[in-house]
Amino acid sequence: MKQWNFIRGSAGLMLCVILMAGCAEQMPPFNESSGAVVLEHVTDPVYISDTTPSDCQLCGEGKGTLLPAYWGEDNIGIIDLNTFRISHISINEYDDHGRRIKNGWSGSSFNMLTTGEDCMSVWGSTDSSRGYYSGQASMKSRIGLDLEKVSEFLCTGCLNTLLDECYDETYYNLGIVNFKTREIRLLEKRVTTFVFDNFYIDCNYYEDEQGDGKYGFNLLIFYCPPRYKSS
Repeated sequence: MKQWNFIRGSAGLMLCVILMAGCAEQMPPFNESSGAVVLEHVTDPVYISDTTPSDCQLCGEGKGTLLPAYWGEDNIGIIDLNTFRISHISINEYDDHGRRIKNGWSGSSFNMLTTGEDCMSVWGSTDSSRGYYSGQASMKSRIGLDLEKVSEFLCTGCLNTLLDECYDETYYNLGIVNFKTREIRLLEKRVTTFVFDNFYIDCNYYEDEQGDGKYGFNLLIFYCPPRYKSS
């Protein structure tokens, strides 16, 4: 009889353990490489940022970058997503009060920006009269997009919108920011052209294997707003 009671007690204990395991709440996995929490869904992962929407650089009033100085312009810029350093491309010229200059000067201007030894380097020429930019954006570091650093600037919604628009599984930290729409598109190896609001962007990936190991994108950007209104 004692042996039978022991067997029944052991079976009951095992049943309780099985039920508890089935009802336990599943904790979201932690992405150690990025420092962000990843919630696995049926379709795509969701990256959780500690930055609130009010402090977000895109949808909020985030501080500490040059973005607020350019918001509202019908222009774009090249951005390092890990640092949010920006190279402003002034295809459309504006005065100090944010008013667009309709009769600008003809000719081209050259600009260059280096944000650090292992960070973004940008050089190129802008012709405001003809409405185009030709240049190059490169990186030395092979870190790529660091989600922990990006989440310091973007809220959860904007971070996932940024990643959802990507086709490649490898995320580079170079992107294009639209100052009019307050959106960012990552530059990708497989995407060689895309339209970003009023801009047509030709972006070809390259690697300098023989030189200093830089990689990046050759850029040719045209300002081409719609000529006809959609009916």
